[in-house]
Amino acid sequence: MEPGLHEPLLGSTHAQTPLDPGQLTPGGWKVTSGNSQLVWDLGRAYDEGTIEFEAKGDWLPEDKRVLFALWNVPEGSETAGAGKTIKQAALFQLRLMDEGMMLRLTASGQARTIEKHTGPLTWPDPDRWVHIKATFTTRNGGICRLWRDGAEIRHGALRGNVSPGFRYVFLGRDNYKGSYLAIPGFMFRNLRIYDLK
Repeated sequence: MEPGLHEPLLGSTHAQTPLDPGQLTPGGWKVTSGNSQLVWDLGRAYDEGTIEFEAKGDWLPEDKRVLFALWNVPEGSETAGAGKTIKQAALFQLRLMDEGMMLRLTASGQARTIEKHTGPLTWPDPDRWVHIKATFTTRNGGICRLWRDGAEIRHGALRGNVSPGFRYVFLGRDNYKGSYLAIPGFMFRNLRIYDLK
């Protein structure tokens, strides 16, 4: 069986819910607070892969908001509690900010990062599902890409490698910083992670 994750999120999930579990409905997973979060463990770290999901809601929040993230540490954070910094914490995030999206891949404390904003985008009515797709690589010279409804809207090249790749999946908020919350009222469905290597 190919490694990966397929979660329709239509009334059930295999995710862990360490914070606010949100609400699973027949139409998808609903974010009920800024702390709504679903978490999965892919079983080992992967250097590259593809992510797809559908979402709907208010695409124009005032503050930065996380839609999806991959981490190499289960905390989904650069700190392990009690102010302790995690060595080599790394993340791949899809965020909403400044009327557009941010594609970000970062190895904490190192000059290995991609941080590419799309610029302002025209967003549909909050009731219409939007298809989001992204690819990631942790390999030097690799290209990370972001698509919305089939059209590529951003890409960036990684300088240097990020080791050991990504293992932990976060939908809704991750734990990066206290202000990087989920978007109440947002809904997600059909999360897929595949082509993992």
